[in-house]
Amino acid sequence: RETWPEGKPTFVDTLGSNFNDTLSLKRFNTEQMTIQTKVDLEAKTARNRQKAEDDGSERLAQLREQRTVTKGRFFATKPPYNPAEIRDKEELRDRKVNPQKWAKADADLLADKQMVDKRRRDRYIMYFVEKEAQQNQLREMQQAANDAAPMVGSGNSATEQAD
Repeated sequence: RETWPEGKPTFVDTLGSNFNDTLSLKRFNTEQMTIQTKVDLEAKTARNRQKAEDDGSERLAQLREQRTVTKGRFFATKPPYNPAEIRDKEELRDRKVNPQKWAKADADLLADKQMVDKRRRDRYIMYFVEKEAQQNQLREMQQAANDAAPMVGSGNSATEQAD
């Protein structure tokens, strides 16, 4: 049985050195035989990677030149679908099909929101006390303004008496 030379990369080690998808195994084997050390393997890998990147950019540039501009073609200004719209349509459809399920989900959501509001109120009590005081004061001012405003249609105006 033949032993592998120490320090020479194995076939499996050299598999990652080439980035050409269409490289034949026969050609790869001949290139693999030239790799004698790990340094050779790293150099070959770097050269092949650079070559693949250079070739790829040229291919992409050629493809970009061939592209036809489709913006506004066929009077299409929006993509064929909007994920949010599709989700909303499916939810509306599901709400019609499964009303009990959605009633429970809505009740759970409402209960969750109420618990969040309760935790906020418990945590920031002074803020909510001040906020309620401001709302009560505003409500009282609006009520006083409504009470002071003359009643329309009470029969006191000259135009209503002329009719």
